[in-house]
Amino acid sequence: MKIDSDEWLAGVMGIDVFRVSLDRASSNGSAPDIEPLALHMERPERSMYFAKFPTDRVYTLHALSSVGFDVVDVNVTFGRSPAGPVGPVPDGVRVIEDALPEHREAVLEIAQTSFVYSRFHLDPNILKATADLIKREWIANYVNRKRGERLMVALVDGQPAGFLAVLDAVVADRPCRVIDLIGVDRRHQGRGVGRALVSAFTGRYVGVCDLLRVGTQAANVPSARLYERSGFLLDETSYVMHAHTGAGRILK
Repeated sequence: MKIDSDEWLAGVMGIDVFRVSLDRASSNGSAPDIEPLALHMERPERSMYFAKFPTDRVYTLHALSSVGFDVVDVNVTFGRSPAGPVGPVPDGVRVIEDALPEHREAVLEIAQTSFVYSRFHLDPNILKATADLIKREWIANYVNRKRGERLMVALVDGQPAGFLAVLDAVVADRPCRVIDLIGVDRRHQGRGVGRALVSAFTGRYVGVCDLLRVGTQAANVPSARLYERSGFLLDETSYVMHAHTGAGRILK
């Protein structure tokens, strides 16, 4: 087991944040040794812990639950080859491959106001304003070129209506591009902006990598349907669990 400080997330949230990485438990009933984590969680400072692991590791779920973790999300990951059908871009939507400086404030506003189903928004112990700020700062790292490969932007009447953030990754020794985050202005949701972004993303990486991946929340049915219609197939599912502590006790 590893317990690593997430300095970036701590800086945004204003509390200590720790990522818990667990050794893979076998599916025949073995559970991780949870005692080091339980001792770490007795620290007096206000803290949040989070862990993500495959949904077949039920004993890991039980072990983390026993020390105060709660499931806040079931993450579903989809994949496809860049080759193959690419859906049409709806009329009135133009996608550019890299955000321009004049798009900065509009894109950050979309990031701050368009999310409902993220693990931060679904966690009842995190204020909505804090969850919104996390998404804004996440995309600010793309705008400031501190994270990811590129930030694609969908324009309607020349104004940003959505964005798609792209990560460069390697999955099972295969070059891959990942949709790190996609957001659509609420005023334009349901009008094909998300579909246009995913279509442009898929077409952009033909001949560049072997695999495209994207994750979303099981609760986010509209996003899952968008990816399925765009040729993505379900690859894996994971539990995401959070625990909140302070003064050496679990906060509920």
